[in-house]
Amino acid sequence: MLLTCKTLITPTIKQEQVLWDLAERCRLLYNFSLFERKIIWEQEKDYPVKQREFITYQDQQNGLPGLKKKFPEYKRVYSKVLQMVLKTLDANFKSFFKLWKKGDTSARTPRYRGKDYFFTLKYNQSGFKLVDDSLTLSHKHPSGVELTFHLPHVVAGDLKQVDLYRDRSGGKWFVSLVFEVVAPEYHDNGLYLAIDPGIINLVAATNSQSKHVLIKNRRPDKYWRPKIAEVQSKRDRCIKFSRRWRRYNRKLLKMQSRQANQIRDYQHFISNRLVRNTKANTIVIGQPNVKAMASTGKNNGNGKINKKNTKAVATLHHSLQNTGSISRFAGYVTYKAEKAGKKVIRAGEDYTTQVCPECGYLEKRKLSERVIACCNCGYTNDRDLASSTNLLASFYIQKDTFAEKVDGLLHEPSVNEELFLLHWKGFLRQTANGKTKVSMTSFWSRFGGLVDQVLSVP
Repeated sequence: MLLTCKTLITPTIKQEQVLWDLAERCRLLYNFSLFERKIIWEQEKDYPVKQREFITYQDQQNGLPGLKKKFPEYKRVYSKVLQMVLKTLDANFKSFFKLWKKGDTSARTPRYRGKDYFFTLKYNQSGFKLVDDSLTLSHKHPSGVELTFHLPHVVAGDLKQVDLYRDRSGGKWFVSLVFEVVAPEYHDNGLYLAIDPGIINLVAATNSQSKHVLIKNRRPDKYWRPKIAEVQSKRDRCIKFSRRWRRYNRKLLKMQSRQANQIRDYQHFISNRLVRNTKANTIVIGQPNVKAMASTGKNNGNGKINKKNTKAVATLHHSLQNTGSISRFAGYVTYKAEKAGKKVIRAGEDYTTQVCPECGYLEKRKLSERVIACCNCGYTNDRDLASSTNLLASFYIQKDTFAEKVDGLLHEPSVNEELFLLHWKGFLRQTANGKTKVSMTSFWSRFGGLVDQVLSVP
């Protein structure tokens, strides 16, 4: 598995000048390559799809030697770094096309990088040397300044990649070291934990013994939001790029950085405790479509904005996207679990909050209903805890589908699994008022939407 170690470095003034010069070459290469792709698209877009000819990463990479002959200043940058610039551009386009094919009309093509943008220097596989706690990066700058930095902390492992970048908010310099380490082998011990991540409750978990854990989410963004809005308002009333504008902008970036660091710190703490304290070697975590949730309520289907829910929708958008409370937390749990020899399976959350865990009665509920009160059997519980219970039950019902694609996952049901399903009772829907009984096994196979995808470490 791959682990990334972020380390603060303190380059000298001469080293900073060299780094800015190298990053400027990378920024110009990125912008020129992006311009080249857009020009070719404008020329080819009117032709039939099968007759179009597009420029690829391989084409642009093969043009690097000719670029260096025409512009010798690009020889200052290590060759692998220039190749990684083109790979970054290619990855951005692939992401755009993937979103566009899925029907996301809000997706946009990659944008140009501004002159004050420090382009990350990526050394992949070669161009770096790590001796004890000293890191040296290769370059051919005419100044001859060595890019050697002292690292206070190094992870034991095989170094695969080094990324050097600059933090915009505080002007600090960092290197990210990507190490390959040997993870413990995974084996299914018959114990499972289902996690429903959310905004109000960061973790709502249910294990195979039907025990529940509910962890409230700390919201530092609620503290910082009015302060950030005040500073941003003062900045926007100033002349752009004036001294006063720059002062408020530095303050704004610093406050945003502190907010993000506090959120990440709490998520790291909870994910670490969660993985260490559970006896389950298999963790099932909900994977809601955050982008779709943030888009809900923007229009009523006719292209008109729903003014009644504008404030609520805006608050939901901020909580989902600006804080990264769900997707990033799932990533933290994933790599920490793999490091501990455990497996994380992401599963869809369709209808997990609409089905009663006690009787299986399906009822539509608003997002504001935080406590479930079943009108059929009288079951009452926290919305997120009920969702985690349904998530684990649906995983049990479709376990054979997962076992076919997850190495090491047992096909045979364990004792805890059978007891959980008997206690859950939701697989046999018992309805009142003369309504038809429905098998929950067929229900989850049709509407569960579980994603049989085992996440790898980013």
